[in-house]
Amino acid sequence: MESLKINTETTTLVDLVEESLLKYIKEKNLKPGDRLLHEEELSEQLGVGRNVVREALSRLRSLGILDSRKRRGIVLQEPDIRKNLEKLINPQMLGRDTIIDLLELRYTLELGIIPTLLNRITDKDIKDLESILAKEVVLGEVRVSMEDELEFHSRMYAITGNQIIMDLQQMLIPMYRYIHDNYDEFDVFNNKIKKEKLQASHKDILQALRNRNKNEYEEVIRRHLMAYQLYIEEYRKMSS
Repeated sequence: MESLKINTETTTLVDLVEESLLKYIKEKNLKPGDRLLHEEELSEQLGVGRNVVREALSRLRSLGILDSRKRRGIVLQEPDIRKNLEKLINPQMLGRDTIIDLLELRYTLELGIIPTLLNRITDKDIKDLESILAKEVVLGEVRVSMEDELEFHSRMYAITGNQIIMDLQQMLIPMYRYIHDNYDEFDVFNNKIKKEKLQASHKDILQALRNRNKNEYEEVIRRHLMAYQLYIEEYRKMSS
């Protein structure tokens, strides 16, 4: 089969087979529920040993792309995107550049969901956010505990009704905790914002949501995340 030819420029034989299988799935336009060739057929078509094919198939199973079913053999299935990405987003295993990129992703997400958030928010959502706000533990004039910060923003993301957006936010939580626990220099920017009275609290965010005013909400959320923005810009400047 033309689609199962191996490109010998990749690192290992297992890598080659994995790459060829993914290419084959794409070119044949296979969908979840479709059956893949049996292991021995793949071995013959690819011209490699069954152990190599088995290892490549095992990798695809670990990604949730394939499943072995009784009487049907190897079947394609829809992978769990969140589960796969959660395996990769471990702050302790990531360099500072990657963590900054993920931090910028959070900032971009918060701004990107504004139209959807304001279009879909209901009175019940407002009441839920009010309940979260009422029990927040305030640290200083504007900062709240990490748990309260995460709960408030998670509830905001849930308003979008978009599972991928909600999953992305949840996947980034370990990074927020890591920065909170390990990056003391981040407080420099929080203190700067506090001194210049530029900070925006969850109370300010909630009021903007009550008003359903896009410009007001965007201005408030930018101020709420200003420490992130300043930290990112300073890091980019020092790295260039």
